[in-house]
Amino acid sequence: MSAKRVFFGVLQKIMVICCAIFFGFANAFSANLPAGYTKLEYIESSGTQYIDTGVYLTSNHSLDIKFMGLASNTGSLFGTRISTSSGAFGITGQTNLSLDLYSGGAISNGRLSQEISNDSIYFVHMENGNRYIKDASGTTLKTNTFVADNFSLTKTAPLFAIEWDGSLKQLGAWRVYQFVLRDNGLVVMNLVPAKNSSGVVGMYDTVSGTFFTNAGTGEFIAGPEVRIRIATTAYNAARFNPVKTDLDSAVA
Repeated sequence: MSAKRVFFGVLQKIMVICCAIFFGFANAFSANLPAGYTKLEYIESSGTQYIDTGVYLTSNHSLDIKFMGLASNTGSLFGTRISTSSGAFGITGQTNLSLDLYSGGAISNGRLSQEISNDSIYFVHMENGNRYIKDASGTTLKTNTFVADNFSLTKTAPLFAIEWDGSLKQLGAWRVYQFVLRDNGLVVMNLVPAKNSSGVVGMYDTVSGTFFTNAGTGEFIAGPEVRIRIATTAYNAARFNPVKTDLDSAVA
């Protein structure tokens, strides 16, 4: 065998190994999920599905969420409210989105409200002292710095609904693209839209390794599957807009 043929044979093997390593990393980055799960762009509720996160919210929690309200929606997106005169942390309403973070006093204290459009993507960041809502282009629509007293809520917070005055209420029709919850700055829940090998649709928590499925009736609707993408500068500029950048920063 000639030296030239040996050289090209070795080069070919090196290229195969490099490609395998590259696409292996690309797949892991894209999916961010264990074997048996497929990452989805979003999951969608019709107004009867919800997820019980099992989280008791406190004034130390902060939330980052990317979502869309659908035209049929009449419900709330996430959170817990004790009563009209005590603590709340959540996102209520759809045609008039209200970002609630309170402890004590009238429920109207500290409310941040913003009109949103049906079938449009938004990003919300909520923490004690800093809240804002952005549209899909990354433009900040409204922000405020209301600081609540310390509080600990006594009901677990649902996603695609709200726990209100001791009972589950206001289930809404939403699409959720990503959900990140932190406690004192530490990511304690990172919910990724996914389906398992049986085709069941839900949200996979990359922190606890838990697959959260529908706790209501009917079934979630699966968004498109997320395929391997090679990130280029042009692709990032077109696809990973400031809304996603905020979410990535929250996870990091």
